[in-house]
Amino acid sequence: MLVLRLSPVSLTLARQEDGRIFEYATLQLHPNSSLVELLREAVATQPVCQSLPAEGIVVSVVGNFTPVPLADFQEEYCDTFYNYSVSPDVKHRVFYDVVPAANMALLFGLPELTCQMIEEVFGEVRYVSAFTSVVRHMYRRTSGASMLIYAHEQDATIMLMEGGKLALLNTYSVQGADDVAYYALSILLQLGIKPDMLTLSIAGHASVRNPMIARLQQFVPKVLPVLPTQEFNHEIAAEEALAYDLVTLLLSKSR
Repeated sequence: MLVLRLSPVSLTLARQEDGRIFEYATLQLHPNSSLVELLREAVATQPVCQSLPAEGIVVSVVGNFTPVPLADFQEEYCDTFYNYSVSPDVKHRVFYDVVPAANMALLFGLPELTCQMIEEVFGEVRYVSAFTSVVRHMYRRTSGASMLIYAHEQDATIMLMEGGKLALLNTYSVQGADDVAYYALSILLQLGIKPDMLTLSIAGHASVRNPMIARLQQFVPKVLPVLPTQEFNHEIAAEEALAYDLVTLLLSKSR
């Protein structure tokens, strides 16, 4: 399987075959650069893109999403739900992932032009939200009241579970640990959850994660780091440069 993790600032290409062979490369995206040219260059020069795998190509989208309860989900209204919630400034192609454990569908999208560029280079691909695998994995690793804060790019995606059910899933633009603490504590206050009644876990690169842990420990008694090496018995989990959502996507079936 070849995964293209596409975020607003970078493109990571990761390839895994038979659960053993693994290689990856990360390319930076610049505002004035051409995505299609970058993809063509990657196919021509990056070893990870040589002899594309038979398992197919997955595009993991790091971007806006909106969760919809399965009881309210209707495929024909995906575009309407997404455009109302996200209000994109250009036409987006809208996709969805169904997460039965969370009783929700996760709607997400990419600019139509971006999809066309990807498909021009790679042909048929499958699109997934980068956060779907994180949600699925949290249901496997968590019991009781818990909050996961996943720091990535310039954002923090916060997921709150209470009574075995998903109570909140949202992404916030943040500048640092103080912003993260503000949003986390505001959510708990709004939902009437006492900080000493839940476990708070923080995922992300150590350079970002550790200051957030130090800040939130001033308010929440139980704050834990999410360490992929403790969750997955696989060499991929030891690659610190890989985003947590990419690790969960690659290893959720290998766990």
